[in-house]
Amino acid sequence: HLPFYETLYPICVTILRSNDMMEEFGMKKWRPDDPCPCRSGEIHKNCCYNNNVIAFPTHLIYNEIIETQEKILDFAYSTFNDELFQFNKDELHTLSDDDEINELIVFFTTVWSIFHVPFEDSNLTIFQEFIKNKSKTFKRSKTLENILKWTDFQPVLGQVKQTNNTHVELQCVFTDKSYYIPIDPGNVPEVKNLLLFFSIEILGKQDKFLSYLIFPEEQYEAIMNGVYDSVNSIQLEEDVNYTALDYIQHDFPDFLIKLFVDILETAETPEEFKWRNPNHETVSNELTDAMEGKYHEDLIGIANALWYIYCEKYSPIVRSSSIFAATLEYIISTLVHFPTKYTQKDVAEKYGIKTNALVNKYHEMYSVLEDEISAITDLIEKDLLQ
Repeated sequence: HLPFYETLYPICVTILRSNDMMEEFGMKKWRPDDPCPCRSGEIHKNCCYNNNVIAFPTHLIYNEIIETQEKILDFAYSTFNDELFQFNKDELHTLSDDDEINELIVFFTTVWSIFHVPFEDSNLTIFQEFIKNKSKTFKRSKTLENILKWTDFQPVLGQVKQTNNTHVELQCVFTDKSYYIPIDPGNVPEVKNLLLFFSIEILGKQDKFLSYLIFPEEQYEAIMNGVYDSVNSIQLEEDVNYTALDYIQHDFPDFLIKLFVDILETAETPEEFKWRNPNHETVSNELTDAMEGKYHEDLIGIANALWYIYCEKYSPIVRSSSIFAATLEYIISTLVHFPTKYTQKDVAEKYGIKTNALVNKYHEMYSVLEDEISAITDLIEKDLLQ
């Protein structure tokens, strides 16, 4: 006549200690060399093994939390698609010519707005609306309890300090705060890379919302200089106490535009070129000297970039540097509007070559550089280059 729970308890323990039954009920008896269920990145015997606690089915809750991230996006697009479209249209006033980059900008802006921008008269964000409408659909209360902690959802730009097989350790470039987040399979960063991600907590551990973006070490200086240029402008014009952290957290859409369009696309045109052939460098020097004083320095840089790309693609034999330099200057002259039309004859005479030689070389070079010239033309038409 033992009380019911005293009769049931030994039976439950026997069942839970059976590996087969534990797997069937979504639980597991973790072996010493298994990855620890707390997701620390350590093996079980070096972490929670000595606690002698039967593992709670954290992997089921973890999977549900991961699935919820996709559900939040689905809810946002299905319920607030028009509002999101208008928000992105208003905020992302200048986009890249690269469709893949534009998709990244729009996606990360959308995710940020879901957690930060009220879209309804109720003054709730999309995330808050999701909780309000979907909280009863969660299978496990611990999942909802975890997701409710995402109210402090913030973007982080961090530099990688070290990695292992499962996690990456990084440090925020603005606050020096450390983060330790899971690595995405097939998207493994290297030490000194920059990572952009949204920081969240999952089951008491640092994690990221969906995924992250990786930027190579050589872009670090350009990115940081660009950010602080924007911050300094805002400090001078609006708020002397405004910080880089304020910029990335509160003006995130503008930060993305600055990052992808103003910083990284500009950085694609190097200031110094590593010429494989000294004759190619001779053309560059002659071109620069001839264009200085008549063209903006950005256009001179573009002319040299076109020449560098042409050399990398075609590796031309240079018998007369003047023919190549004249052709490149003529190409640039066709992309900008001068008060007086700059003809092929004018350019040929400037460089002391025959007009026919310039015409022939122009058609040859244009066929190789057509895509690059088209992209430059688009930028000029959008007033991104003066």
